[in-house]
Amino acid sequence: SGIYYDFLLTNKQIGFTIDDFDEYNKVRGFVYADPLDKMAGMKIKNLKDLETYLINVIEDRDDFKDKRQEMIKLFYEKIDDKSSKRIIDFLKL
Repeated sequence: SGIYYDFLLTNKQIGFTIDDFDEYNKVRGFVYADPLDKMAGMKIKNLKDLETYLINVIEDRDDFKDKRQEMIKLFYEKIDDKSSKRIIDFLKL
């Protein structure tokens, strides 16, 4: 989902529900050959996984900090407070 890329910039823990992963892949497919490798968060397949994810968030256990940073660098060229200026410059306003 596109919201992943936006939420990734908050650098908060992310949980992915992948119980329908195979079905989705058959019907729609993915942009990346190995989409699970691009998911910087816990993969949730069932209620037990969801419980584990929620406990990890509550207890501030974060095994995906480094992976999130890796994905942020992969998906975003510039991460700063100058995006609006770049748009204005690009549009020559």
